[in-house]
Amino acid sequence: MNIPEIIERKREGGENSPEEIGALLAGLLDESVPRYQISAWLMAVLFRGMTHPETATLTRLM
Repeated sequence: MNIPEIIERKREGGENSPEEIGALLAGLLDESVPRYQISAWLMAVLFRGMTHPETATLTRLM
């Protein structure tokens, strides 16, 4: 997965797929995604919010 594209999609108001959310979480856990990219995605979520399916996916994967 291209993490910058995932961040950009959310930043622009789009919806992240379950696969994208899973890639972010996996990258956080195995430290393959830098913390600054996780922080950028979280900031995009703060400003743009999450859809119900995104929230359900994130909760299920955690």
